[in-house]
Amino acid sequence: MTRAYGVVALLVMVGSTVGCGSKEPQSREKKKAPDQADSVRRLPEGTETAFGLKLPAGSIIVRQGADAMDVQVPAPADEVLTFLRARLDAKSVDVGPRRTVFRFAKLVDGPAGRLDVTVTRMPTLTKLNIAVHSDPALEPSSPRAVRPKPPTPSFTSTPAPTDDED
Repeated sequence: MTRAYGVVALLVMVGSTVGCGSKEPQSREKKKAPDQADSVRRLPEGTETAFGLKLPAGSIIVRQGADAMDVQVPAPADEVLTFLRARLDAKSVDVGPRRTVFRFAKLVDGPAGRLDVTVTRMPTLTKLNIAVHSDPALEPSSPRAVRPKPPTPSFTSTPAPTDDED
C-alpha cells in the first residue's frame, strides 16, 4: 500500500509541473509602479471660465467679483492641481499640505493677464480662489514694482528777522 501512495504522489508531482502551467513563460521582473501623475484621473474641461481660465467640468462658481472668484470643484485636489498645471505658467508655486498657491500665473493659451490661484483641499471637494492682478507692473520681477522712496523734504533757509530795520 505504501508503495502505491508513493507512485501516486510521484505522478501528481510530475503532472502538476508538466501540464498545469500557462503556455507563456512567466517573467521574473516585477511590474513597474505607475507614476503618481498616471494614477490621477484627468479632469475634463467644463463650460465655465474664470478670467480666461477654463474650469474643470462640474465646477460651481460660489462668488464672483470684478477681480476675484471663488469656485468649488467636485474632485480631489490632486486631480484639480494636475488640471491647473497644464493650463497655468506661474512665477512660483507654494505647495503645502492643505493649500497650493500659483502666484503671478499666466494662462498657457489665453490673455496676458496675471492670476493668483489658491487651491484648498477639502474632505469632499476642492476650493479655488482665483484673483486677478489688475496692474502687471506690480509683479515682483518688474522694475516698476519697487516703488521709489518719496523725496526728502528740502528746507530752505529764510533769513531771520533783525531789529535793524527801524
